[in-house]
Amino acid sequence: MVNTQANAEGKYLKPEHVEASTNKFGIIVNEGQYIDTKNGKAFEITVSFNKILKNLFINQETNKNLADVWGYDSSNWVEKRVEFHVEKTKNSKGEVKKKLLAYPVGNDGKTIINNEPIEDSEIVQ
Repeated sequence: MVNTQANAEGKYLKPEHVEASTNKFGIIVNEGQYIDTKNGKAFEITVSFNKILKNLFINQETNKNLADVWGYDSSNWVEKRVEFHVEKTKNSKGEVKKKLLAYPVGNDGKTIINNEPIEDSEIVQ
């Protein structure tokens, strides 16, 4: 049997995937690359989420979250664990959109937000 779930969901990790899953954690599997998009250059990495490889565009906020802990050299991010959060934001047209953020998980298993380890009970989504 060939499981085609990953193909059906597309190649990118989206807020809807995280919301639908009880698992909010993933592993970064490569150092990423800059790619050309219709909106200019974007940085993308590959993550393992629910044992499925997905590409993830790294927005500025996620980049800062990861770089604050592991540095700006993304090769240092490989094989590191992250926790995904979905937040609502308004775009320039005032439309509410969902954005996907990744936060580093320290060696002690605690998610790090604003350079502070956060207990599970403190995380509000």
